[in-house]
Amino acid sequence: IDLYDTEIVKGFYAPHARCWELMIGAFLAHPDVQEKAQAWTTSPCASSPTQMLSVVGFALILGSLFRMTQVDFPGWIALLPTCGAAMMILAGPQGVVNRWVLSNPLMIWLGSISYPVYIWHWPLLSYGRVMEDAPLSADAKIALIVAGIGLGWITKKLVEDPLRFGNHGKLKIVFLLAAMAA
Repeated sequence: IDLYDTEIVKGFYAPHARCWELMIGAFLAHPDVQEKAQAWTTSPCASSPTQMLSVVGFALILGSLFRMTQVDFPGWIALLPTCGAAMMILAGPQGVVNRWVLSNPLMIWLGSISYPVYIWHWPLLSYGRVMEDAPLSADAKIALIVAGIGLGWITKKLVEDPLRFGNHGKLKIVFLLAAMAA
């Protein structure tokens, strides 16, 4: 597959091709849905449906890891992880996978650095491909992903946390505005 094929790029970035994913998120964010999900998942008789939502949602996400290819995505197959994530969100904190897997300290740590890792992974993989002038080997991809995790942690500690939680007042606002302008 040619990742630089303009049709693939258009399909990935075009809002009309992926608006249904955003609509699922908007549906989950609606206050009425949140209120009903909260009442449903915390009621005494909701234990079984809550657990089913959590387990089936996790299975859909895991299944997509083994089923999806770059050719498939985006497309109908993206329903698997999107609906799986929606089901796990609806299950709430009482869902068995949510409670035992996602509440694990390692998963919480990975979640806390997920955005910086997301920011770092693409430049690292792209630069690696340019340096090799060929598709990267599995070992090279793993090494670059591990490097991205390390850089994500460093970015969180040295940039994100000080900006979010530091007492920098107006200096923080000036810095962020200057960074946006740059």
